[in-house]
Formats: sequence, C-alpha cells, structure tokens
Amino acid sequence: MNPRTTIILAVALAFLGLGYFTFKLSSSSTSDNVVEASTESDTGVARKVLGADLGDVVKIVCRHAAGDEWVFEKQDAADGETPAAGQWRMTAPRDLPVVRWEVERISNRLTRLDYEVDYPAGAPGGVTPAAAGLDQPEVTVVLHDAEGQTETVEIGKPASAEATYVRVAGSDTILVGKDSLDDLLKAHAWEYRDRLLWSFKAEDVTRVEIADQAGADEANSFVFAKDGARWMMEAPAAARATSKVDELLRSMGNLRVTEWLDDRPDRVASYGLDPAALTLRITVTEEVAPPEPDEEEGEDATSSEEGEEPAEPQLVTKVYELDVSDRSPIGDETKVYVRVSGETGVGTIPKTTADQFRPVMAEWREMGITNADVGAAERVELTTPEGGVILAKKDGHWLFAEDDARAEDSAVQDLLDAIAGLKAVVFVDGPVNDPAEFGLDEPVAQVRLTIPGTGDVERIAVGGYTDPGTKRLVYVRRGEGAVAKVRAGDVKLLLRNPRDYRDRTVFDVAAVDIGVITLDTPGACGDGRGSVTLGRAGESWAITAPAEAPAREQDVVKLVDALAGLRAEEVVAASGDSAEYEFGDPAIEISLTNTSTSEVTSLAVVEQGGKIYGKRGDEPTVYRLTRAFYELLSGEYRDGRVMTFEDGAVTRMSIRSGESTHVFNRAAGQWTYEAEPDLPLDSAKIENLLLQIGDLRTSRFVAYVADELSAYGLSDPVHEVTISMDDESSVTLFVSGQTCRSSPREGYYATVQGSRSVFLLTSDTINRFSVSLDQLEAEK
Repeated sequence: MNPRTTIILAVALAFLGLGYFTFKLSSSSTSDNVVEASTESDTGVARKVLGADLGDVVKIVCRHAAGDEWVFEKQDAADGETPAAGQWRMTAPRDLPVVRWEVERISNRLTRLDYEVDYPAGAPGGVTPAAAGLDQPEVTVVLHDAEGQTETVEIGKPASAEATYVRVAGSDTILVGKDSLDDLLKAHAWEYRDRLLWSFKAEDVTRVEIADQAGADEANSFVFAKDGARWMMEAPAAARATSKVDELLRSMGNLRVTEWLDDRPDRVASYGLDPAALTLRITVTEEVAPPEPDEEEGEDATSSEEGEEPAEPQLVTKVYELDVSDRSPIGDETKVYVRVSGETGVGTIPKTTADQFRPVMAEWREMGITNADVGAAERVELTTPEGGVILAKKDGHWLFAEDDARAEDSAVQDLLDAIAGLKAVVFVDGPVNDPAEFGLDEPVAQVRLTIPGTGDVERIAVGGYTDPGTKRLVYVRRGEGAVAKVRAGDVKLLLRNPRDYRDRTVFDVAAVDIGVITLDTPGACGDGRGSVTLGRAGESWAITAPAEAPAREQDVVKLVDALAGLRAEEVVAASGDSAEYEFGDPAIEISLTNTSTSEVTSLAVVEQGGKIYGKRGDEPTVYRLTRAFYELLSGEYRDGRVMTFEDGAVTRMSIRSGESTHVFNRAAGQWTYEAEPDLPLDSAKIENLLLQIGDLRTSRFVAYVADELSAYGLSDPVHEVTISMDDESSVTLFVSGQTCRSSPREGYYATVQGSRSVFLLTSDTINRFSVSLDQLEAEK
C-alpha cells in the first residue's frame, strides 16, 4: 500500500469515528445539549437505575424545585385483605385518599427504569449537571420500602423524546434513563385525589337533609328520617316519603366525580359552590367490631372470663356532606361542579346524577293520605250523608255494633282499601286556620278507625268540593294534618249508605243439604196460583207434589246451586215494611228444607218498579235480587216430555185433526194405511212421524192436577193422537182449540188421557204430527 492510500484510509476512519460519536450523542441528548466531545460509558447492556435491594414501596416523597413536597403513604391493609389491597393516601401538602394505581405508577416506573449510557462525573467532555438539568433537579423522588430503606432519584431534562437524564442520590454519575419522565408526575397534587368521594351502604343511612337554595332567597329544606324500614319526611311537611329517598342514597353511596378540576380556596366561589345551590347532608350509623384486646397486656387481659358475653358491636355515626353547583363547565352542559362540603377540591359529576338530588315535593312526598296500617283496623266508625254506622270485627268477621248483625266483609274491606289508597293530587300549603274554608267544619263524611297497637284513632274527614262547579276534586284531611285535594271519585266508597255494609248473603247452605224445594208461583195463563214441590232422591230430583212426576234434572240442579249461595245485589233496607214492598202477597214464594238440620227457610219475592225484591220469612232485611234469579224461579221444573212409549212396540197410530182422521197400522215392520191398505206408503216417513210424536215436549204446565178439563176446551179436543202398543195398551194426546188466556203465543191447552195435568203446545209443536198422504205415499 502506498503512503497516499494509507493517508486516505486514515482520514476515512477518522470521519467514521466522528460520525459514530455524533450519532450516539444525538441519540442521548437534545439539540441544545450536544457536547463537542464525550467520555460516556456505553456497554450496550441495559442496567437498572435503582439497585435490587429496595423492597415493597410504602412511601413516596416528591420534591419540586419550587419547594413543594408531595408525600404519598401506603395504608395498612384491612383485616382479611392482602397487603396489596392497602390503599394510598396523600399526607402532604393535603391529607386525602388518592387513586392507588396512579401513585404506584410513580414507583413502578422508577424501579423498572433502565439505562445503557452513563456520564461519570468530571469526565472530560461529559454531560454536565447543568446541561442535564440536574444541578437543580425539577423533581426529586424518594422511595421508601417497608424495611426502612430508601432510594432517591433526581430527574433532569429530557435526553431525547424517549429518554431522560437522571441521577441516584449519593452518586455523581449522570444516567440516561430509557423512559420519558415528563409525565411521571401530574401537574397538581390534587389531581391524584381518589374520584370516589365516599362509600356507605344505603341501609345504614338514618337521616337525609337537603338544602335547595337555587333561585330562592331562602333555602328550601327537605329533611327525611328513617322510621324502622321506611322513610318519613320531617320537612317541609310531616309525611311518608317515597322511594326517591332510596334512589338518592343509591346514587350517593358510591359517588364518584368525573374529574377533579381545582383545589384553590380562592376559586371555590367562582364555581358556584360558596354558597352552593344545593347541599346534601347524609347521616350514616354503622356497626363496627369492638377493638381487639391489647396482647401486650398479657394473657389475662386478652382472654375473657369464663361465661362472659362477647363484646357487642359499636355504633359509629358519620356525616357525609356534598355541595352541588348549578353551574356547568363551559361547553359541557352535561356536568355540574361539586365539592365535599368545607373542602376546596372541585370536581364534576353528571348533571343527570345531580338532578336526582333535588327534591320535587310531588315525587318525594308519599301522596297517600294515611300511612297507618288501615287493613288491621278492628273498629270502623263511619258517618255519611245517609247516616252513621259502627262496625266491629269479631272472630274474623265484621258485625254491626248496634245489633251484632253480619256485615258484608267484602264491602268493609273495600272501604278500608279505599281509605288506604287515598292519594292527594296536591297538598294545600300552610296551616289550616279556618276549617270552614275547606268544608271541614261540617265534613261530608268522617271515618274513625281503631287499629290495635296504636294509641290514637285514625281519623279521615271529607270536606267540600275544591270547585263546586266542576266537582272533580274534594278536600280531605287526616286528623289535624295537612289538607289534601283528592279526586272525587276516590272518596265515593266513604260516602256509601250504611246499609250497603249489610251482609248480602240471602242463603248460605251447602247444595247437598237442600233436600226439598217448594215453589209457589202465579199460575200459567193467569189461572190462579200454582205450587210444586221438588224432592231429592239420592242424586236425582223428582216432582213430589201436587202429583208425582219426573223433573227436569239439569234445571233443578241450577236452581239448587243458585239457592245454596244466594247473594243479593244490594241490601235495600235493614228492616223492610212488608206492605211497602208487597211481601204480604208475593209474586213468588220459595221454601227450602235443610236435610242436615230439618230447618225450613222461606223467601218471598216481588217485582216492583221494574226491580226484584226479596225477604226471608225469618229476617227483616229487604234485598234487591237479580232478574235472572226471578226468571229462574218462574221456570218449569217438570219433565216436558208429553207421550211416553217404546217405538218398537207400536202397532197402531191414529191422528185426528178436526174432522179428518188418519190411521196407520204396522205389521212385520211394514206400515199400511187403514182406510186404503193397498196404498203404497213410504215406511221411513211413517217411522219419522212416529219419532216426531214421541219427541213432543211442552215448555209449560198450566195445571199439574186440573179439576175440570172442560175449562180448557179439552172435553171436545181439536186434535187427538193415539199410539197403541202390542200389549194392547195405548196413550192418547188431546189438544184443545183454546189458547193460553194471558199469552196466546205460548200455545194451546193439551193433556194426556188418564192424566189430570194440563200443559201447553205451540203451533209449531202441533204441526210436527200433521198428516199429508201426498208426502207419506211411496214414490213410483
């Protein structure tokens, strides 16, 4: 190699070396900290800034160049929790809880901080403390572990976008930490404050006070106190509170701020928090375990004496207060400012949450008129426009105090339910100076309830209409309390006639115990009166008087079921005048015999003014009954089948209508016409005619035992049907030409030979046995 080539190579190597050092310097310092020469140590191996001897960090002290010192200390873990569950508090410059992970982030980043490049002190051309920002460090962080050891890290200027000059206390070597520590600490100490303001259980709250002075000269105070399991409003009125109180406590129990904004005392008023628009004061009473005995006092001190009861939990009362502003951050109307009362820290919470804190009287006050256990009342004194009544409960049933007569349990319960359910549309503000102003000097109705276990009588008074013109609302007052406006329809039951509480039970007997029923009703077709007696024979019923006859089983069962638990529509009078209601001559009289007691009970029924009234023979009460029951009593209970015979035994059928008679004979299953035996007949049609006759039914009997058939035109009948059997017996039906006197449409009088009963057959029924030879003759 010639000398010139050697010189060129040497110059090239020199430039390469200078380029290398320039590159290293640019990667470990900012442009304004570039040095002309370096004696750095760079092994290319990452090493920890702090030694490995530091244990679990329990205290962090951050000292600023301006002189501020922030101190964070780890609290002892609660019983049953691991040490890691211990919380951190800031103890300087303020004493307040902090967000654990944000504090531990400081120690974690420093204990994990690595470096590869260092600058020993005094090395020629090295980075000076002034250039590194370590002659007067902006921040010095002291880490304390649980064993009392400490490590102190001085933090200087950024060495690059991802590196920072640092120095460990006690060493003059400047290290290039491989982390940008610009964001290691927050700008303000209060930014570390825990966003959780407090934590309590809603069930431990005993008192809630809310002072709402937004837009008012004086605070509108609401006070709620716990009474057992329910909340009572003490102010601005004494009343039962709604579930809104519990909703508030659920929101307050673990209240968090969205973010902390300020902690300067002189700035609190600018956020609308001094004074605040709304202040909440929550009183909590919690049970805490008694303190453990001091073990250092010896075994005798830590062990309880034999038989000694363990120490009872102690009650501790805490008060939580919150100030809420009516102002929001500029440009964000969804939040409002808050602070813990008496403190300077200002944060925000959602406005929707804050809105839950401001009471609305109509929503927070229980609008029920009474909070008494009305359903447990054992005595009711009721005064209405129709009179007064006193009801007393005995053996689970309500009775009239005046005569121990049974009251309608369901009616009294309806009254109690109506009282318990009374709700105000609105309460009248202010004291009641003049009851007459509300019609309460002479109430329209008054109720006095005696409830066991309470010292006072529950009193409810119904006054006048709030507007006599519309008559939509009435004044109601409980005792001497506030006056409420209540819907007129809600007090209707309090105005009921006292007789409406009379028991509406007419008969109360088991259906199986009814053995005999006698019905005395107006005779059909206006012919006097008729009486029929129904008797039970095992599971069946039959007519036993005035003549034995089969009964319409299904209709009788309906009648028995209706009588067994007969209840009136209403009680018309507790003591009715028989003459006034015409019970001396009832339209229908029914009696039933209880086979278990042999007791016979009667009921007189009349129709008057389009209504049906009834009165038992052994009681003075007058009932209003349903028309359906009246029609049931007026029904026909005798079996309506007219002619009984076996179709297969019939040998002859004779049908006369007026002067025309048709006779048909049956032999060997074939029918012939007696007047013209050779006339071909359609036997199927003759059989159908026989079936029609056998199926004849009447809907009404006129007389079960008629004295004179001629009175019904049956001595000279218009129609006559005779059915003869192979045993030489026969049955004959006679139909008169006379119709029912009072109602011709109901049909013609009819009877069966040998029977004294008279019944009705309609024209349609009679047409079923009319004969037309043209229709009966067989087709060619």
